[in-house]
Amino acid sequence: MNIRKLKLIESYLDNSIWDNLYRLNLNDLTFWKEEFKNFFIFLNKEIEEIEVAKATWENTYLKLKKVELVVYYFVTYFSIYKNIHLNKNSKVSAFASELETKAISIRDEVLNNLKLISKIKDLQSTKISIEKKSILSSWLNCFFNSNPCQKTRRKHFKISSKLELHTKVFENNNKECFAKKTNVIHVSKVKEHLLEGIDDDYLVVAAKLAKSFGKDGWSFVLEADFTKNLIMMSENRTFRQMVYNKYQKINKDGAFKFKNSQVLKSILGEKHKIAKLIGKDNYAELVLSKYILNDTKSAYKYLSLVEKQIAGTMNKINKSIQELAVSDNIENPEAWDKMYYYKKITDKEYSVDNCSENISEDYFSFEYFLPKLLKQFETIFDVSIVKKSWSGVNNKKVFAYDIKDNQSERTSVFIIDPFEREEEQCFYCFELSQADTINDGFVKPSIQYIRMHLKKESRTPLYLGVLVAIIHEFGHAFNSFFSQINDHVHKPVKFSWDLIELPSQFLEHLAYDYSFMKNLSSHKNSHRKIPEKLFVKMVEREQKFSVYNINQDIQINKSKLFMHENFKPYSTKNLHKENENCLAKKGIMYNVAEDEYMTNTDYKNDYGPAGFVYLYSAQLAYQLYTNREHDLRKIFTTIFNPEKKNEIKVHMDKYFDLNHVDIYDFVKKGLPINVYK
Repeated sequence: MNIRKLKLIESYLDNSIWDNLYRLNLNDLTFWKEEFKNFFIFLNKEIEEIEVAKATWENTYLKLKKVELVVYYFVTYFSIYKNIHLNKNSKVSAFASELETKAISIRDEVLNNLKLISKIKDLQSTKISIEKKSILSSWLNCFFNSNPCQKTRRKHFKISSKLELHTKVFENNNKECFAKKTNVIHVSKVKEHLLEGIDDDYLVVAAKLAKSFGKDGWSFVLEADFTKNLIMMSENRTFRQMVYNKYQKINKDGAFKFKNSQVLKSILGEKHKIAKLIGKDNYAELVLSKYILNDTKSAYKYLSLVEKQIAGTMNKINKSIQELAVSDNIENPEAWDKMYYYKKITDKEYSVDNCSENISEDYFSFEYFLPKLLKQFETIFDVSIVKKSWSGVNNKKVFAYDIKDNQSERTSVFIIDPFEREEEQCFYCFELSQADTINDGFVKPSIQYIRMHLKKESRTPLYLGVLVAIIHEFGHAFNSFFSQINDHVHKPVKFSWDLIELPSQFLEHLAYDYSFMKNLSSHKNSHRKIPEKLFVKMVEREQKFSVYNINQDIQINKSKLFMHENFKPYSTKNLHKENENCLAKKGIMYNVAEDEYMTNTDYKNDYGPAGFVYLYSAQLAYQLYTNREHDLRKIFTTIFNPEKKNEIKVHMDKYFDLNHVDIYDFVKKGLPINVYK
């Protein structure tokens, strides 16, 4: 059930806050404003008491740790409050945003509080165990990001503050673009001929959107994947060019693009300063320094290795594209032409399948799949999963489950928010609260928020890509669940950030395992399980042209890596145009203004110059899955445990050699399918 009133200070003191916060309903603004006002005053007093009290394990470390954990919980929870409760009350939404901002300010005050840092150092010098000293040392290095040189630390904070301001402007520019509809292209009924080839489903949605704008005809919101699909299906070359140019420029006069180009330079400029401050030549070298491929030379070598493997396939595809273009009297096809003709090639290949395009949707639905999947997870991981009596509102349910380990005291709450909303179009798993031991020995559960983007229907069909995505996000949740160990977040040994997707990419291979997926299927009419031949065909249709998509990712990531490596603070180059021109020649559509990684402000987890890590961690995950020597539970509790870094290294040495990775074997996922070579 939703909680409409909660005494925050009391629930903090008795530790019930951890299992109650995510169920709060903030509609009673008068009550909650007073309650949170008093609670934030209470937290500040807690911090003041830590500053003046004698340095002890209980009064300093454990007390500060609890403050840090609850503030982090507030920051993460209120950032997604509107998702969980689907509340359309603008005043409540604004209040949730205020709470998030306040929590962030308290967090930043704690992180930059020299008195607290000094108090932790005082505690280090007392007679405590070596293990406790190690935990405190890790706090100083990781949590506080403390630098021995306070002058350098202050410089870093000053630059980081500027960087956050620039990224906010960048994000607001994109929001402004959406609000002013400058990323919408409209086709009047007089020009209906431009829409030849566009699917009826697209046209129905576009007509409704145009009507909502008070216009006759069709309106299309140009977001990355949608824009790509629109260009690929359009039979009218003029329309393809219109859509491509509109997307690249965002608006017709280019003012938005120009404005964001200046902000992007400022963002990269501050990142360049941080790299120099830490002693690196450029920001790309700084980000990669802690990764497996720990410098730009290694990164380019890896990308070139994969590119070389698929060169023959890409030459064949490009030749076919050129031939089709010439047959339509287009001697020099542009990027928007290449995207369209590539779709023609795939359509031709699939036309000989003599098989329904909707295999997955016919056999898999969310309503049947999710409960069966959770039952499978109970068996695989030896856990108990019980649905909680709580849900969201407005008929779009948000489900919550208690997860308990049958072999230990691990507990967790999985919140599953499955259905689409206009403002979101992605899948992710977000850790609202991490499992940890707090000051009275109480172990608070981890709370995982799993977000999907499904169109709610009486029977919600799932295609293969969505099945993979759902299992992938559960991989994140179970990785956090099995990583629950005392103070593990503060241990000096942690996952390298470039392997953060490894457990999820490992688990998603279950989606390609017929023995696993068979019992999760039920035909929409006959209710029969999917036959193995059809299952293999379903995967083949999804994977057949994967090499083409891998090539697109490689080219985009090479361009971004080059941009971060070679950025010059006083350059007059337009970074949007540089990236666009480089990739357009290869038939690739990319607008850096749409890239969310450009707004990351922490170099320790910034994929901006290192987006390619998704591919090599996916290849490592495939190697681990196909050569696994243990059951999945043991792999999650050993190899993927943050304390077992040596296990990861051993398996990498055993299974993963960048010089001998077969990209085609990786694409096949261990199944007897054909891939385009």
